[in-house]
Amino acid sequence: MATLRHDAPWTLRGTIHVWRYIVRPTRRSAGWQFSCDRAACESLGGLLDRFRAATATRIRTIPLAQPTPAVLAVTRTRPSYKPRGLSAFKLIYRPAADAALRRLEEHDNTLEMEMGKAPFEEFALAVAAMGEGDGNFAIGDPPLRFWWYRE
Repeated sequence: MATLRHDAPWTLRGTIHVWRYIVRPTRRSAGWQFSCDRAACESLGGLLDRFRAATATRIRTIPLAQPTPAVLAVTRTRPSYKPRGLSAFKLIYRPAADAALRRLEEHDNTLEMEMGKAPFEEFALAVAAMGEGDGNFAIGDPPLRFWWYRE
């Protein structure tokens, strides 16, 4: 098996969804919601491995798919809460920054997630757990909620 160079081009395989509920979010539906299929978990895991090996800031903007009714059904949240999907997810990893750095902000229909080492490792573990079928948990404040994938 060939070893993938860390500077080689990376392309997302699979599907990632990120959305937020606009109307009356409850404790369970507050914050950002994140779901991806197994192929995307593996692909994203590979990108995160590359980021982990870096000593300088790494940034990658990843295209997103709109959440499907099946994906939204996993959260068991009322449709009247009006989910709004985003078009991109921008990961910013700053290994030299404060280890606790974590920022989630939306800009131009893109969710930006900026992380130092500790939140980065927490995110990487969450993606790996989703790849094994886990879901219905959150990390950070404001929360990024992870949901298992349903097609």
